[in-house]
Amino acid sequence: MQKREPKKMTIQPTLARPFTSRPTQPAHGPDLIVEDVIPSNAFPYGGDKVTFDVIVKNQGDQAAGAFQVRLTAEQLDKTVRGQGLAAGASLTFRQIGPLYTHAGQQLIWVDTNVDTRNEVAESREDNNFLTTTLSVQDPFPPPPGPPGGPNPPFPH
Repeated sequence: MQKREPKKMTIQPTLARPFTSRPTQPAHGPDLIVEDVIPSNAFPYGGDKVTFDVIVKNQGDQAAGAFQVRLTAEQLDKTVRGQGLAAGASLTFRQIGPLYTHAGQQLIWVDTNVDTRNEVAESREDNNFLTTTLSVQDPFPPPPGPPGGPNPPFPH
């Protein structure tokens, strides 16, 4: 038997461009958002008065100039004004309202918008609103039904 010589393999280097992903650059400028809307009474009864605290945040990397905040819910339509907000800072507008609930209501939609007049050139304009709900309890709930449901069995 004849001995075979192993074949020599040569590896040719290939020139490949390395793949590098570029991180997304944050948009520069102010970016106002409605961070939270806090009712004075989270579960009011019909007839109760409710006011709202609105927290506005500038999540951008530059200061924002003067702006408006508008809160609407049922018959309530209030606008308040902010004089400006530093980058990364928050501002709370207290006791916006009042909203008077009434019997028969169950759910009230509360809409809040910041920079309603587009006075601030923001890095994002599509995140200036927050919608939440307020659950109104009936002040005069019906009395509980008899045991066994609305039609108790007829006694024999």
